Amino acid sequence: MHLVEDPAALRALGSDEDILVQAHLPGDEYSVDTLADADGHVAAAVPRSRLRVDSGVSVAGATVADAELEDTARRVAAAIGLVGVANVQLRRDAAGRPALLEVNPRFPGAMPLTVAAGVDMPSLALDLALGRLLPDRVPFTELAVVRYLEDVFVAPADIVAGEAGR
Repeated sequence: MHLVEDPAALRALGSDEDILVQAHLPGDEYSVDTLADADGHVAAAVPRSRLRVDSGVSVAGATVADAELEDTARRVAAAIGLVGVANVQLRRDAAGRPALLEVNPRFPGAMPLTVAAGVDMPSLALDLALGRLLPDRVPFTELAVVRYLEDVFVAPADIVAGEAGR
């Protein structure tokens, strides 16, 4: 990976087809959980900070009340014709403006934070699938989470015996 400071430095890299060029976005990264209907109405846009990431998984984060992040995610969802739940990933550029990194059309792994903050995306997605009217906007509270993985070790027979008893 190289930080290219100007057009001359970019030209100096040559024309190797294996090179991927993208804008340098030095600011904070956010994931915005969104839900939109078939008419382009975005009922929910909940920004989450990624305070700590381990192997690509957010292990600490917080919902963030930031109208600029919400509006950017809403515009992205409308522009691509999003229907349903998606995770819009943004990062701030050098001027502090949100810029698009990617859109993941799925329930994100950190969805429990969004639900705990007051936006029950799975329930809203079910309402959408059943043709129920979605609210205009769903408010949320600022809330933080710390996630961890816990390993529990048991004898294989304990698991097999437990499963057979069901």
